Amino acid sequence: MTASAPLNFDGTSTVPGGFRVRGVPERIIGWDRIGEFAHRPVGLPPEGTPGLEATVFFRHDHPAWSFGAAVAVVTIDRDTGQVRLDRIVAVDDCGNAINPLLVEGQVVGGLAQGIRHAVRPCPRSHRDAVAAQPVGRERHR
Repeated sequence: MTASAPLNFDGTSTVPGGFRVRGVPERIIGWDRIGEFAHRPVGLPPEGTPGLEATVFFRHDHPAWSFGAAVAVVTIDRDTGQVRLDRIVAVDDCGNAINPLLVEGQVVGGLAQGIRHAVRPCPRSHRDAVAAQPVGRERHR
């Protein structure tokens, strides 16, 4: 038995900011109160221990793809065919960013890889070889 026993979660439903008591919509128990109950043994039976824990396992059966778009302004030298990237604007929807720095790194890395595949031919070392860096599930031969 844990500290959640005094809260009787069977009669609650989750709402933003905590839990609502079913049948009494104005009664909300906030996360701050849940934290208080979880770390003090007041009201617990003798065999109960203070604390709050949960275990959740994430299982994803299908590939996940983010939603995003990028638009690039480029200049192409007519004589050499060299491409110069003048400006790029990208937007991505990743949901709630837990670590914005990692999200930015993923976006910049994806842009770099996309630009590389757009302006450079696929590397080939042998006519039957598979490219070292396939794009998605496709493999260039």
